[in-house]
Amino acid sequence: MIYDYMKARRFLRNRIEHIAETRDLICTTRFDECTISLRELCSAMVSDPEPFPQHLDESIGSICAHEYRIWLRKERTYGDAAALLIALLDATANGSRPAQGMWVTDVLRQRRDVGCGAVASGGA
Repeated sequence: MIYDYMKARRFLRNRIEHIAETRDLICTTRFDECTISLRELCSAMVSDPEPFPQHLDESIGSICAHEYRIWLRKERTYGDAAALLIALLDATANGSRPAQGMWVTDVLRQRRDVGCGAVASGGA
């Protein structure tokens, strides 16, 4: 279990950038001191309400492919990013193509419907 959310967020950002650059969803390359799998990291982060850094939107866009604009519709959280990666891992484990149909829309809608992913902000 991850107790240091600052480190966990850094690990998640590192993994997202790595996946965007290499398409290595398994993250077989060792590039930080994180000793847990991507799935374990994402499972620990899926409820994190911290806003996701907008400078990584391009990396997320590479992962979201044709549904990139869905990600950009509102401010997202680390939990949203983790949920997208879990959906990709699940699709890959089931042998289906990860990015097909409206998968980003489906993941983010499910999070909204159960009350996850809302960024705490003063307005809107």
